Amino acid sequence: MWTKLTKLLLANLGILMLVTSIFAQGLQDEKESFDLAQRLFDDQNYANAAQEFIRFFENYPTSDRLPTALLQLGLAHFKGGDFRRAIETFQKFVDQYPKRLEVATTMRKKAKSLQRLNEYAKAGLAYQEVYDSYMSGEYAPQDLLSAGYNFHRGNDLDASEAAFRTLISQHPESPLYHEATFNLGLVLLEGDHLEEALTQFRTISNYPEPTERKPDALLEIGKIALFTEELGDAERIFSDLRSRFPNSGSAQTSYLVLASWFASANEWQRAENVYRLARENLPRNENKQLAVLGLAHATRKLEKSEEALNLYTQFLKVYRNSPYQSRAWLGLGRSSADLGDYRNALTAFQRLQEEFPESESSIEAYSDVGDVWRELGTPKKALIAYKTYRDLVEGTGAKASAQLRIGLTYENDLAWYDLAQETFKDVATNAPALYASEGQFGIARTFERTLKPTLAIREYSRYIQLHPDGSRALEAESRIKLLREFPPNSQDRLAGSLVGLISKIPEVSKNPRSIFHLGKYLAHTSSYELATSLLEASITSDTLSNHASEAAFLLGECLLALSRKAELTGKGAESKALRKRGLDTHRKVVAAYADSLWSDYATISIAEEEARHIVSDTTRALYLLQNYRDFLDTYPHSARNHFASLRIADAHRLLGEQDPAQVSLALKLYSMVVTSDAEQSIRERAALGIGLCQSKAQDLVAAEETLRTFLFDYPNSSLTDRAQYELGQILLERGFYRGAADELSELLLSPSSLELEKASRSLLSESYFRLGDFKKTIEIDEGLLSRRLDAPLLRRLAKAYQEDQQPNKAIETYSTFLRSFPKVSDADSIAFIRADLLSYLSRESEAISAFKNFAGQFPNSPLRDEANRIVAGLLFTSGDYKSALSIYRKIPQNSRNQSVDGQEVLCLFRLKRVKEAKKAASRFKKAHRGSTSWLARFRIEEGKFELNSGNYKKARNIFDDVIGKYALQEAKSEASYYRTQALKKEGKHEDYLGALSNFTKHYTDSPNWSNATLELGDLYFEGEDFARASRAFQQALDKGVSEKKRPAVVLKLMKVHKNQKFFDTAIAYARRFVSEYPRHGATVDTRMEIGNMLQSKGDHLEAIKETTPLLKVVKGDDWSSIQHDIARSYFALKDYESATREFLKLQYQFQGSTNWLASAHYGLADCYEGRGEYHQAIRELDEIRRRFGSTSDFGLTAGDRIRQLESVIGSIREMPTPGRQE
Repeated sequence: MWTKLTKLLLANLGILMLVTSIFAQGLQDEKESFDLAQRLFDDQNYANAAQEFIRFFENYPTSDRLPTALLQLGLAHFKGGDFRRAIETFQKFVDQYPKRLEVATTMRKKAKSLQRLNEYAKAGLAYQEVYDSYMSGEYAPQDLLSAGYNFHRGNDLDASEAAFRTLISQHPESPLYHEATFNLGLVLLEGDHLEEALTQFRTISNYPEPTERKPDALLEIGKIALFTEELGDAERIFSDLRSRFPNSGSAQTSYLVLASWFASANEWQRAENVYRLARENLPRNENKQLAVLGLAHATRKLEKSEEALNLYTQFLKVYRNSPYQSRAWLGLGRSSADLGDYRNALTAFQRLQEEFPESESSIEAYSDVGDVWRELGTPKKALIAYKTYRDLVEGTGAKASAQLRIGLTYENDLAWYDLAQETFKDVATNAPALYASEGQFGIARTFERTLKPTLAIREYSRYIQLHPDGSRALEAESRIKLLREFPPNSQDRLAGSLVGLISKIPEVSKNPRSIFHLGKYLAHTSSYELATSLLEASITSDTLSNHASEAAFLLGECLLALSRKAELTGKGAESKALRKRGLDTHRKVVAAYADSLWSDYATISIAEEEARHIVSDTTRALYLLQNYRDFLDTYPHSARNHFASLRIADAHRLLGEQDPAQVSLALKLYSMVVTSDAEQSIRERAALGIGLCQSKAQDLVAAEETLRTFLFDYPNSSLTDRAQYELGQILLERGFYRGAADELSELLLSPSSLELEKASRSLLSESYFRLGDFKKTIEIDEGLLSRRLDAPLLRRLAKAYQEDQQPNKAIETYSTFLRSFPKVSDADSIAFIRADLLSYLSRESEAISAFKNFAGQFPNSPLRDEANRIVAGLLFTSGDYKSALSIYRKIPQNSRNQSVDGQEVLCLFRLKRVKEAKKAASRFKKAHRGSTSWLARFRIEEGKFELNSGNYKKARNIFDDVIGKYALQEAKSEASYYRTQALKKEGKHEDYLGALSNFTKHYTDSPNWSNATLELGDLYFEGEDFARASRAFQQALDKGVSEKKRPAVVLKLMKVHKNQKFFDTAIAYARRFVSEYPRHGATVDTRMEIGNMLQSKGDHLEAIKETTPLLKVVKGDDWSSIQHDIARSYFALKDYESATREFLKLQYQFQGSTNWLASAHYGLADCYEGRGEYHQAIRELDEIRRRFGSTSDFGLTAGDRIRQLESVIGSIREMPTPGRQE
């Protein structure tokens, strides 16, 4: 017996040793497999390391090293640059091992992988998720910084701002505080929150200790100063930056920023000076290269082409590997062209295009090549170059520029005016406004050059109508005046040429009277140049006595006409000389021919010409009054007396600005002229003058009637524009805003001058403003503002923005107003409105800064104390009770009220200075008797202090005291809510539930009602009382729960309805969530939940339709889960073929856990079983046992299924064959 027992023990021992040996060998193999993968990883052979880690998973699916291997696999993908697989692997690690210490690091690696893929928005969300999960961790500030940075790069400015603000407020001691502050400034700057951005940068620049971002902050402050055109401040800031931080990158960049700003303003001398400083002071880096190129460009613009050429040549030699070589070649070619060295210019452009064919400079050079060919007189080659440039260059502006060059070549070099017209029309119709205006001007100019003055005037007028702010608007106006007074006419030119030829016939040239008549004819046909020479020749003869005065007068008029023509064409010196000759000639007529008719005309011509050059209205009026009174005394019977009376009336009307009595004198004179036998043009002017005088005298009804009569009687008068403008102004003053708008709009269809156009546009804007059409006001005033800053215009535009719900633009416009007109009488009101708008927009830090500065800027303003009250309130709301208290205490006694004194007490409670608070409350009670609402608030604050201090019972007693003592509903409401919180803290669950229920029933108007209702809903949900939970959540949603909490409430409603199996309403809430919060972190999960619920209610086709699009946006286990659900839906529909296809996709493309592979095999087995292919189903189940082991949970389940299927197969075999007889 003992022998048998011994043998049995020895046998068992042998088996045990064998098993142990096999197990030990397995462990050794496992270690060697892992070590191999790790060695490859350590040797930076990441691709092969990844393959070995994958083999490790397949061979050792139950190893204790799986978590480490999975993490190392993710790192191998990451370091090998396969970021997509890295993301999937890191997510798989987080999902499978959520409690391991490495999870936080792994989540960060996933976020960094997304960042490397330039998926910044997703990276921001990933970093935000890390922070939300580990907000008390060591790296929490860095997580927020990375989130904000990625959100910014992903153009989600709101999310970026929120991340940086959270870092600043929640981690003020972090070394990343200033980095977050700086980046917050950049985000605010990009979002056009200029003032708040400036506040952030100044926070850094004013910090007493050294910080890495201080030079960068100073650079940004300087840039903002340039943007707001505060050049002196910008230069001072940049100088300070360079002296304090001479070796910083920002100090170097400041040279280039300032020089570029001067260059953009065409201040090339100042740009050159700064670029020279930069070249001397910068180290040899890319900034220095940019400085050298900038200097070369500036010297070229200053026409120092030799120096520019030398600079470009030197650059190409010294910086052979510079990324800016192409720009240097372009500059070299341009400098050569400037010097007339066209051969070398073309060589430089050719070299550029050979060496840098894809560069922007290479494409730009085609335009320069075209310019060179034009200079060389080869326009057809120029056209080829311009068209190549047009076809290659990107951007509508650049293409339009090329088209303009093409049009100019057609017009100026080839005289192909039809093609020029066609090209200019294309630009005018299709190009951006800057280029369209040039195209429109080109259309008008080609009509002028082809001697079609009427069409040219029409197109120049169209220019003024369409582009009143264009760079050529004044030139267009001058061309219109020129064409109207000096219209080119081919027939007149021919006649003038014939007359010129006739005048050279000896019989004619020797006859002064013939010469005079020829000159007179030419003067009347506007051929002033030839007329002048003939008239000068005629008056030198002694035989012209009968016509001498007329000849002299006509000569003076021709000279004055030529003076005006020279003035209109920009020839100032020539105009001045001709004007002097003309006036001198007229004065000789007056002196030599005093009794002649032409003496009258010469006197009036002198007066009108002299008056035309007097700028001041008053001085001009006094001059007219004196000279025309003298005229009437000197020439009492002159045919020009009606005109003289008209001009005296004009003078009285102008003087009426200072002396209302002058208006009555003007009105009498105008009335006399209107009823006289004067020529129509004079009576027209007098009729208009009557309306102007009535308007000035505030007889607006009569003025309106007069002007309407004028417009009816003289529809073709050149004065209709002025009459219509005055009528619009009168209607505006009378409150007929729509009528005013109609008149002014009609006038602006074809304004007669730019001055009248601007004045009419401003009046039209005012009409729309008073009509409440703020969008039209804004549209007009923005255009007017581009011409020049004007205080009334800025004030109206800011108010229009405000009324049109564009508060940010209103703020910026008010800021511009205050910078441009700091001394206006209502500057304090404007500053107050601006600060109040900042507060309205919840831009608290900017509002606080603005209101704080208000007292210093406007110490005597009646709004100062109100500003202090508001800023203290903002500080209180922001939680800065210490600063709020300080400002409340500065408010003088005569400006204090209950609110100020009460807020001061609340500040003390919030600062936990309870003893002081109680004393202050006692003083308040004596000073403001009967103010029980404040006394109740003080007690509630005391209770909240005890609650936050952990004295829950004492807090509850205080709240009970308030509820019992004060009849005020608001006080009872607030105390009742905080009483519920005290019960919650005490752990009195039933009492807490009852108190919450009571509160929500009796205090429905409380601001805490929504929070209490949500808490009540959560309690019901935890207790599985889903019906009540649903009612509570829905009530909170309907009553206006905060926007921050709304998404969570909608999801809670979905869950309670789902738990009650009310799938239709649950799905409705889920769809509402997805629709309202498409970018929420839970949106994808919610869409997946919709699919699950559709499956649960048996709507499988809809489930497939809902979830299939998600396969493109999710990864990892989520992808596999959706793919599995789609396959299961097809299976439920007994569409086994489609189900098989979807399970096969899951099998071969699964992501995340390998468990999905088992699910795929199970699903395939179900499909084959459903189709009666039992042996194929068994093969799928065998595959599970092979892959996962027959003793694993998957393997055991598969084994049970196999036995069931084998039983089914056996029973089928035993069934009798149909038709067989036993």
